[in-house]
Formats: sequence, structure tokens, C-alpha cells
Amino acid sequence: MTSSMNLTTLEPIGYLKSCFVEKNASPRQPSISPCSRAQLVINCNFTNPHHALVGLEQFSHVWLIFLFHMNENTHVRAKIKPPRLDGAKVGVFASRSPHRPNPIGLTLAKLDKVDGNIIHLSGIDIIDGTPIVDIKPYIPDYDRPSADQAVSIAPWLAIPPVKPLTVQFTSEADENLLHFFSDESIDTNGKYQLQLLKDNQEARSVIHDVIASDPRSTYRRNKCSNDIYHFTIDKLNVSCRFENDVAIVTQIVPVDDVPHMQAKLKKIPNGHN
Repeated sequence: MTSSMNLTTLEPIGYLKSCFVEKNASPRQPSISPCSRAQLVINCNFTNPHHALVGLEQFSHVWLIFLFHMNENTHVRAKIKPPRLDGAKVGVFASRSPHRPNPIGLTLAKLDKVDGNIIHLSGIDIIDGTPIVDIKPYIPDYDRPSADQAVSIAPWLAIPPVKPLTVQFTSEADENLLHFFSDESIDTNGKYQLQLLKDNQEARSVIHDVIASDPRSTYRRNKCSNDIYHFTIDKLNVSCRFENDVAIVTQIVPVDDVPHMQAKLKKIPNGHN
């Protein structure tokens, strides 16, 4: 099919700094972890980038339009397997899969504060270093159907792939958490210095929310259920294991102590360093 339309090259307006450092355990939807946090520095080609944000602080939520830059699949399939269907397939356009013909994502985030050309966000499901291509304020009267219109969703969306898991922290993991603070004066070398989360209790809440929703892929859940699961949030590298309907957090260490994560972090634009 040919078209006379001129295609536009999308240039990021900034790269998200998110508490979710990698794809592992990043939430599938923003509602999973209300305490998750991120920052976006606007760096597009304005003489005064902060002017582009004037008035945005009057809104409580914003839409973020972004690129799925971590997609590794070169072939996009017409049918995909959403985690909720536990192996069954639907059309890619009937899903929120990141593996799309055009890898564009859309998410709704809570706007906490605008500070110059920096936007502070929470309730995030996007990973660190994600290119953001646009921001739009959420306007309920425009963005949700009118009251006289019936809203329907696919029945499978109301059926979770697994029940919410019970999350337990071992005494070692709880003790590990106590070392992490957001006050720079407490930790001089930054090893335990939280970059986005407010304190260790907020970090605990995010860890709990993420694990309770079972972040494992269908394959891992069915084929690797006995493996230790590792993921990173902010400056914390978390280890946990799954036993039936219970997830147990066994250890939490600084990400600086995990060599393979350091290589990952160096590749993230404006990411955690």
C-alpha cells in the first residue's frame, strides 16, 4: 500500500528515570504499584524546555507516550500470548503487548510535581531509560466514555492468570531493607542511597506490590517455578522464591554489589549510575 503522507521521525522529548531498572518484574500495568516513582527531564529542542510544562501542574495525571526500546523480537506476530491467558492467543491489537508493528506504548501516570523542566511521577510501569515521545494531560471528560455509553472488555481480562500471591519477607530481607535511605547524609558512598523511592518502607511496598501480582512470565511460572527470581528496583537487587501461592523475599542487596547489573546500567540513557 502506498501513501503520499510524509512519515515523521519521532525524537524523544526525554528519557525516563524510573525505579524499575530492568524488564524483570516491571509491572504489566501502572495500577499494580501506586508507590513506584519516576522522573522525566524534558530535553527537546526548545530554547526554554520548562516553558513547555507551564500549566501542566494543574493536572493530577498525565498520559505518557513512549517507545518499547527494549524489544528484541525482529518478527512481530499477528497473534500473541498475554500472560493472563496462560498460553492462549489473541490478536496483537486486542492486547497491550509491547511486541507490535510500531513499538509505541501508552501509560497513565500520577503527576506529583513539576519542577522547572523536570516532571515527578508515580504509579509507573515503565523501565529506566525509556524514550518518551510525548506527554498529554489526562482529562476525564475527554478520555473516558460518556456515562450513556456502555463499556465492555474482553472477559479474559477479568480472570487473572494466578491468584494474588501472599508475600513474605524473611528476617534477613527485612534487616537488609533497613540499610537503605533517601537522605544523602546517611550514606556517603551512595551504595544504599535510594534515587527515587522516598524510604525503605516505600521500597518494601513496591517490592510487595510487584511480587504479589506474580511478575514471572508464563514460561517461568510453569517451567522454572523452583528457580530463585531476581530483579532490581531503584538501588535494591531483590531475590525471592515462589512456593505455590506464596512468594518469599529472601535477600535484598545494593545493586552496586551485583556485577552483571553494572554493565546493564551503563547502557541506560540518563539511567541509574
